[in-house]
Amino acid sequence: PVQDPGACRTLRADLLAPERPGRYRLEWEPVREGVAWYGPPASGARLVDLTIGPPRDAFAVLAAELPPLSAGLPAEARLVLLNTGAETWSPGHGLHVSYKWNDLALEGARTELPGETPPGEAVELAVRVAPPDLPGDHPLAWHLVREGEAWIPPERGGDALARVGPRALAWELR
Repeated sequence: PVQDPGACRTLRADLLAPERPGRYRLEWEPVREGVAWYGPPASGARLVDLTIGPPRDAFAVLAAELPPLSAGLPAEARLVLLNTGAETWSPGHGLHVSYKWNDLALEGARTELPGETPPGEAVELAVRVAPPDLPGDHPLAWHLVREGEAWIPPERGGDALARVGPRALAWELR
């Protein structure tokens, strides 16, 4: 829409926060893409000081133990995760532990968090792992998953090269 000279219009802005928490100064200034910056506004707040807090969901993998894996045969891994985010992890609130087989573009099963884990605390948990059907070395990456919103990679740790052996013979007597 055309704006009349001297008229006032309120604009909505979506801002992408920096990845690192800290203090920032946001500077508003109009621009015509590829043409020019128009300079500071004649009135109103040009500079805004912001504090970016830690992300809601963030974590580090402190330890990860994968058992020997066989193609297509589920196994149980042990993880120790540190909550580095701003919120307490609570079971039943849409946040799960999962993994991706990066070379095969496969998502892993979701594992419920075992209990309340406040920021700064660690939790140990067992995670069911379903190896791919293809034997070989496969990169595996641990993630948190907020269903319908995001896959959250760890701030540190979390990548492993998993050796998947050939399909094991499995049988059961009834």
